[in-house]
Amino acid sequence: VSHRFALTAAGAAVAMAVSATSSVAGAQVPRQGPGPDTKRVVVTAFRGDVEGGVKLADEIRNRVSNDFNIKELMPVSKKDIDNTLVSSGYKPDSALAPNDIKELAKLVRGDEVIDGEVRKTAAGYKVNARLFLSRDVALSQPLVSIEGSNLGDIAKQIVHEYDQARKQIPATQECENNLRAQKVDLAVGAARKALGSYPKA
Repeated sequence: VSHRFALTAAGAAVAMAVSATSSVAGAQVPRQGPGPDTKRVVVTAFRGDVEGGVKLADEIRNRVSNDFNIKELMPVSKKDIDNTLVSSGYKPDSALAPNDIKELAKLVRGDEVIDGEVRKTAAGYKVNARLFLSRDVALSQPLVSIEGSNLGDIAKQIVHEYDQARKQIPATQECENNLRAQKVDLAVGAARKALGSYPKA
């Protein structure tokens, strides 16, 4: 039995339990929470350097929490991710392959994923990061390829670029919908709109 199958099957139960527990806790203590249209981004440990990969993921989640309105975007919590991983036979903070992150994202109701690799260098760290949509790993957008000594500063750059890259998502989805409806001219127009909203696309 593959880990991916375990993640899909065994993880479903704990994902539902975590969601239910969070709902109860939220009902007990009134506080600002996500809205019905809030998008959820999944950030697991980056592949490569183990310690650096875990710390960078933590820094990115914290940055997303601080920089975005929770009514629009929020990170899936480390607790939810780790609980789902453990229930599926993984260690907490596991650095997953992209297709396994896709399966995890389905279980924790993630819409978007920030994924990447981190390697130690003489200067500190070399990081490659990208954005992809949880429904399709192929729908990915490179974000940064940078070196630095401070993972907090690197996370700040990643999240800044992520914010810019997200601007193309609505038009990309519009393009896909028009293609499915065989409205080719409208699909082309939406594709151009997506490219115009993020020059690096």
